[in-house]
Amino acid sequence: MDVGAVISGTGIPVGDTIATVTSATAGTLTNAATGNGTAGEALAITADAGGPDTLTSNSNYPTCTAPCMITVSFSGSTRSDTISSPFYDYTNDALYVGDASGGLHKFHPVFSGTPVEVGTPWASPSTTALTSPVYDSASENVFVGDASGFLYSVSTSGAVTKSVQLAVSPGFHDGPLVDSTNGEVFAFTSSDLNASATTSPCAPTSTSIACTGVIELPTSFTGSSKYSECVIGQTNTDVTYAGAFDNQYWTSDTGAGKGTGNLYVSAGNASEEPKLAEVPMVSGAFGTTGNANCKTGYTLLGNMTAEDCSVNVANPIVTAAASASPVTEFLNGTTDRIYTSVSASGDQTGCTGACIYSWTTTTTLAAGAAAAAGSAEAGGTSGIIVDNSSATAGASEVYFSTLSSGTCATSGTFTSGGCAVQASQAAP
Repeated sequence: MDVGAVISGTGIPVGDTIATVTSATAGTLTNAATGNGTAGEALAITADAGGPDTLTSNSNYPTCTAPCMITVSFSGSTRSDTISSPFYDYTNDALYVGDASGGLHKFHPVFSGTPVEVGTPWASPSTTALTSPVYDSASENVFVGDASGFLYSVSTSGAVTKSVQLAVSPGFHDGPLVDSTNGEVFAFTSSDLNASATTSPCAPTSTSIACTGVIELPTSFTGSSKYSECVIGQTNTDVTYAGAFDNQYWTSDTGAGKGTGNLYVSAGNASEEPKLAEVPMVSGAFGTTGNANCKTGYTLLGNMTAEDCSVNVANPIVTAAASASPVTEFLNGTTDRIYTSVSASGDQTGCTGACIYSWTTTTTLAAGAAAAAGSAEAGGTSGIIVDNSSATAGASEVYFSTLSSGTCATSGTFTSGGCAVQASQAAP
């Protein structure tokens, strides 16, 4: 399992990897060490070549015998969690997670001592299910959405600030994105407020219908703050998950000039057919490049300062109704890739059915651009995690789980759960 792992040390070229492990004490490297080696330079293994490492208990966990796992229940016997994943604040050793009743829970300590919940719960922003929260170190606030279509900012003291209503049921299902440098928060909804507008920008043949959209607010928002929106699709019963900014947005995101680039989101049309939408960003705000995709003559809602529409990159990326995963972005060297998956009916780059896809971008993706790579995954995938930036084969991976029962490459056939999958970044 060590073959392909990156290794470093005096004289070893950057990005060098283990080529072979021939025994517990010997192996070879992919590249020669500087000045005195050959291509298959011998690797002397003096540390533990087997696995795993020996684990020891934290002294503050007196009841734990390593390796161990601790379960901490929410305060209140009726509390449960349906859509919120925990967010861990490494600096302050605190963990935040929402529940289905609108309570926001805080645990501290988490790893520096026996986990303890702070409060019963710590804050109660809503009475409907909360999304995954995000802690922003710049403002020192926790941001979270709910199923009623509101965003909340919760201070370190537990004080709650509620936004104006931004969406209607099912509101927000995934956690927001927070740009700490520029002080902006972005939230994703499958059903915005346009159903109450005179005209709707996402429905050319209808006078009023809700749209799928990205909402942008300052992190300092109050209960009367204005907001802007970029429409990315027409409302449907499917879930809209969080998108991802491309690398050029983050590298231009210096605070003074703010971010200019693109935000990518998987959204659907009225037939629940996912597409990849490109939201232009100019100086930290929605650009107007995609306005040609909007119905003309629409009206802005009361607290809305601007409404734009996305560019449809691949519209749709399926041939029938399906659902899509959250979007992940990663820069490997000079190659910036966008990843998402569909649960069925995919039609990109030769992969049909339930597939994971990737697009390669430098500045923007052209309207109608097909995926660069794809592979079949039973039922589609979970969110996609990226590991490592490297030009060496086998050293740059993506990780995800499949959503349907089937056969795992290393574990055989099973009837429940999904496979944990490791795949190449270049060809997932």
